[in-house]
Amino acid sequence: MSIPVFLEKFRDESLIVSPSYLKDRNQRAILVFDYFNLFASEWFSNAVKEMYGQSKLLGSAVKSGVKGEETIIPNDVIEIYLANLDHSLDDFVVTNNCEDYFLYIPQFGDYYLIAGCEEFIAKAMPVSYATIKLQYFEGVKAEYELNGITDHPYMDLWNIYEKIR
Repeated sequence: MSIPVFLEKFRDESLIVSPSYLKDRNQRAILVFDYFNLFASEWFSNAVKEMYGQSKLLGSAVKSGVKGEETIIPNDVIEIYLANLDHSLDDFVVTNNCEDYFLYIPQFGDYYLIAGCEEFIAKAMPVSYATIKLQYFEGVKAEYELNGITDHPYMDLWNIYEKIR
């Protein structure tokens, strides 16, 4: 399996997943304000298996703005989760050769993004949109209050991806 993944092409000048890249591929995205945990790993793994029948995934990391390690990850709950932990200081993407879907976890992983077709997103994050949105804004609000932040950058981030929903 070749690894044609280059994290840079997913990102725009603000180093977030490029909304125009998603639009051009007719993909949608959902933001989750949480750490990528074992539940999320299982849902993602199962969605890939069910929709694409894939047993191997492609991972790509960027360390401090420099393209880092690219790896093949077994499509397994624990392996995906551990790959994320191994790259917690990197921006990290998990996808396939065709880039039909992807999981983006930024450095420090306080949120993650799942992109793909609507059906894939529904399987990879089997929670209602209303609940995901509520949890996202509750998490941002808690961070506001905890850290005394008055202008949280993640507020605008939600609005960016909501436009291509």
